[in-house]
Amino acid sequence: MKHALALVLLMAAASALAQERALPAWAEALDTRFATQARVNVLIEARTTPPALPGRERASAEGPSAMAERARNTVSEATRPLAADVTGREIAVRHVYAYQPLILADVSREGLRQLAERNDVAAVYENTYIDMFEPVDPVGRTSPSMIEREALEREPLERERPELLTSTPVIGADRAWSLGYRGQGFSIAVLDTGINASHEMFRAKIAAEGCFSDGTISRSYESLCPGGVKATSGPGTASLCPGARAGVAGVCEHGSHVAAIAAGDGGSGPSRMRGVAPEAKLIPVQVFTRTTGCPTCLGAWTSDLVAAVDWLVSVAPTYGLAAVNMSLGGAAFGDMCSGQALERGIQTLRQMGILTIIASGNDGRTGSISFPACIKDAVSVGSVSRGGVPSYFSNVARTLDLLAPGEAVNAASMAAPGGYATYSGTSMATPHVAGAVAVLKSKLPTASADQLEHALKEGGVKVTIASWTWATARIVLANGSATAALDILGQSPPPPGVTLAGLLPGAHGAMRSLLRIANPNEAALSVSVVLMHGGPAKPLGTFSASVPGYATRQFAVKDMEAAIGSAAAADASLLAVVNANAAASVQHILTDAGGGIVSNVTVCSGGAPAMGAAKFMANLHTAAVADMPSHLVFYNAGSRTASPSFRVYDAASGAFLGSVATGSIAPRSAYAVTAADLFSSAFNYANPDFLRGGGRTPFVNLERRAEFEGMVTHTIAQPKAGTLTDMTTACVL
Repeated sequence: MKHALALVLLMAAASALAQERALPAWAEALDTRFATQARVNVLIEARTTPPALPGRERASAEGPSAMAERARNTVSEATRPLAADVTGREIAVRHVYAYQPLILADVSREGLRQLAERNDVAAVYENTYIDMFEPVDPVGRTSPSMIEREALEREPLERERPELLTSTPVIGADRAWSLGYRGQGFSIAVLDTGINASHEMFRAKIAAEGCFSDGTISRSYESLCPGGVKATSGPGTASLCPGARAGVAGVCEHGSHVAAIAAGDGGSGPSRMRGVAPEAKLIPVQVFTRTTGCPTCLGAWTSDLVAAVDWLVSVAPTYGLAAVNMSLGGAAFGDMCSGQALERGIQTLRQMGILTIIASGNDGRTGSISFPACIKDAVSVGSVSRGGVPSYFSNVARTLDLLAPGEAVNAASMAAPGGYATYSGTSMATPHVAGAVAVLKSKLPTASADQLEHALKEGGVKVTIASWTWATARIVLANGSATAALDILGQSPPPPGVTLAGLLPGAHGAMRSLLRIANPNEAALSVSVVLMHGGPAKPLGTFSASVPGYATRQFAVKDMEAAIGSAAAADASLLAVVNANAAASVQHILTDAGGGIVSNVTVCSGGAPAMGAAKFMANLHTAAVADMPSHLVFYNAGSRTASPSFRVYDAASGAFLGSVATGSIAPRSAYAVTAADLFSSAFNYANPDFLRGGGRTPFVNLERRAEFEGMVTHTIAQPKAGTLTDMTTACVL
């Protein structure tokens, strides 16, 4: 009996231990905080089914007001009952937000476990404290990095005349103004330290004001709102500007500078200082609290940012809100950071056609950007000099959305009414983009958030340096010769998924395009393929299919066209946008008349790897196949002359055949050659007939040597369909 009782107790203990260990990932992360404190201030996300406003969908025709009301109703149905039910000794509810399914509360360890067991709780996030990005001094540093030296060598004169007057022409804002697009009819919200409302750049500019500064979250902090309240709105609430004294910048210094870049307008004549959108209105929102006893120690609680976004959703339709600027952040993420409390609010704004523009950070990181810029539905911004060189201080990564001038920008300061200051930082780059959004909206008021972001990315100048394996667009609103954002505005980006370019339509003739989709998952995979004209992009229809678990299926583009009842012209090339409900990979396979594989043609856009980033190029034609020669383009992205060499392998057997070199390539220059010419002149192989065909299809694989800092693309010239870019690996969906 004793043994049986002991066994029962042991089983019960094991069951309790298993239950204790079976915490969600978000609960495990928070659980460690209770080692040093009894309660943690958190944001509880209520589960909404279906989600109130899913991210990156195009704006609905119902309008911003209706969308905001729909969000409010959906959120209220989830959060109000949850808040009422969990309130108790272990969970002290502080606030329930109106437009985001979030609840601010203090929880104990037991309270966290209670929340982890509830099906109506999606996640719980710690309420974190986010720093303001302090401006940096771009001149007079010690031990400059390679990027710094490069920039200083190329732009000595521009660095001697730092003004907003020179940064706005760089992005084509002056050309946009001359076309009549100045941000009129729209407003920009600046979530920052407040604004010096009496400055000449802000005369008749302020549409509304708000302050969200909860000094009760911790005893170490104090509110910066009038009267020390947690939250308020109305005239003067974001322009209190406490803390100004000799030798110490006032609280409003940073916010004033940022707001002036976005939409300021002051002075007259040739020296008139104008922001990017000089006729847009401003909505300054003070979101920082201050460390008690330290006038310049500022930070923003995530909960105050959530509260500010909640208020903006409610007033956005009234004031024609176009963009929200956040020049703040903390931590660092090498990838998109999903599962964040701010995510839902940014999604809600995006659904309403409003972009949230966030600085990437000033830590000089390569490969990661700060939170909250890393949130997928936000638009992250890094800094470049006016000559287009990436700033040494700017955080950059493949996930970075845009670049804008952020060095030595002269704009409004705390000194009223005509004081100006020169600062550098991603804080200064970000409002250039926020202002640009308002300018675009003044041309096309109905533009969706997706269309606005697409215009800025596709209409920008691509920037890259030797250490990057990607390129990021530096914004250009208007350009006298090249296509810029205002020209592209109105075009919608491809639907979500991986885009493959250069597919041959079914009516092309002997050649055929196939899509090969591999499913590495146990469960079957649902796949949708949107076929589009290659240019201008125009959807033709959607093909849906299923791929069994652990299986690969091929779909002929000709059959897809037939299934959707649409066929492209014979002389056109197609795009295919492939989306899946789980991880998978997709390749474009080009076959000849006999069904043999001519090339693995895969252009990845929106997935990994990026075009040109691969070290291994597959299935090069050493001679023309079906009148289609292989072309190779070698781009030297470094600052020194390069002589890249490559190893060559037989595509069929994998046997090493030898090496090939291009010769010298000047810095930032490209060398283009057909594969046949390159191999016949530089490839010492025992059987030269192989290069001319030798009775079989002459395919080789090319491996790039690591010492070459640059990009290589393999293109196949198509007599009717244009050019296809050949990549080596499948696109990751």
